[in-house]
This record gives sequence, structure tokens and C-alpha cells, in this order.
Amino acid sequence: MASYDHQIPPGGLGKITLKVKIHQGHFTKAARVKTNDPKLPHFVLRLSGEIIPFIKVSSPRIRLRGFCSDTLSKTVKLEALDGSMFNISKVESTLPEFKWSVNPQKDSKNYQFKFQIKSDVPKNVRGKITIFTDHPHKKSLVIYVYAYFRPRVKLKPKRVYWKDFKQEALQRTVYLVIKKPDKNIQIKKLIYPEKLFKVSWEKINAKQAHKIKVVPIINQFPSGSFNYRLKIITDPPLPYPLEVTLSGIAKP
Repeated sequence: MASYDHQIPPGGLGKITLKVKIHQGHFTKAARVKTNDPKLPHFVLRLSGEIIPFIKVSSPRIRLRGFCSDTLSKTVKLEALDGSMFNISKVESTLPEFKWSVNPQKDSKNYQFKFQIKSDVPKNVRGKITIFTDHPHKKSLVIYVYAYFRPRVKLKPKRVYWKDFKQEALQRTVYLVIKKPDKNIQIKKLIYPEKLFKVSWEKINAKQAHKIKVVPIINQFPSGSFNYRLKIITDPPLPYPLEVTLSGIAKP
């Protein structure tokens, strides 16, 4: 953020103030200044330095990646650089299934803060952890966390389309791919409109996948666009749905 004197009289002095919000570590910032002075129409101000915090957080921004239903964890070091002793009084978080523990080191001047998160469904997670302390100059610390929980089982593609039954091959193939083969996941049941489609599947052992073949029964379709769902039920069951969209246009 910048503030400055908008008008400077000839021979006078003007002031430009730059404010930066940095929690810790080295930084370099720049600001481009434009003037109506023909001899100096523009110039760049650069500001650099190092912020030494009262309590240093070893990883203030964290990225985690894993499969859904797995527990993702991280250990962060908290260090009082001014030598003050402090205690952690409370911890709050917006992360799913958040748990934490702390291990004090060196007379309560340093801590090993460990946390873990979990999600049973595949999704991206953005959240933060707020650590409250009794340090005389730093009452709270914030750690930002970005996590991606990948699906253990994935469908490729999730949508199949028929443009013209008479001008194209009717069969469509969908692959159920096991991304983390730690369980013997099998297809138990397929739910779909049986009067309109013929569906079969087979296991591809080498690729840890199932091949699902979908063929429309064209003489059963009324004219016009259509949109149906193919639901895959697995054994053991997954905590999130597996569905394929079956859509297209049936021409008379």
C-alpha cells in the first residue's frame, strides 16, 4: 500500500510512504512512480529487507497431497527468536477432521507442532490453523494449508455422448480406474435404464481397472435429446458416488 504527496511545489520536497505486510523472512517489493516532470517521467522505488518475527513458523504456508480416506500430516517448528518462553493456550482450524499435538522443546521456547487432516471424499481443501499463545508480543500465529485429496477410484470419461445413432458406432467405453490399489475393489452392481441401454463390464487386471461397455438400444429411444445416469456400486462401497452421464440426441 502506498501514500504520497500529490503536489510538490518547485524546489519543494515530497514524501512517498510504502507499507508492506510481511509476516517473516526476506522480502523485496517495488513501486513504479509516474510524474509530470519531463526530465523524470517515471522511476522505480525498491524496498527490501528481512522481517524477524517474535515467533518463527518454519512453514507458514503448507501444501499437502494424498488420497481420500488417508490421513495427511505435517510437523511445524515454532521458535521464539526473542528468547521468551511461551505457552500454546488454544488452537482453532477450518480444516476437515483436524487433530493436533504439540511437543515443547528447550524450556518452552520452541515447539514441534504436529497436525493431521482427513477427508473421505475427493476434494480440494483450503483452510487455516490459528495458534493462540501467551507470548507478550505475539498472541496468535496463522498457518495456511492447501490440500488435495485424490480419488481412490476414478471414472474415465465421466460423460459419454451420442450425436447420431445412424452415423456412428454405438458402443461407448468407460474405464473405472483404481488409482490406489490397496483394496480389492470390485464392481458389485450397475444401475441404469435397462430398457434403453445394454451394459456389460470386465476386469483388466494388468491395469487395475474395469472396462464398462455401454450400447444404446436405438429402437427404444423417442426422438429428441436424452440425459441419463449410469451409477456404479462397488464392493467394498466408496464414500462418494461414481456416476457416468449418458446423453445425446435420438433422431427419427
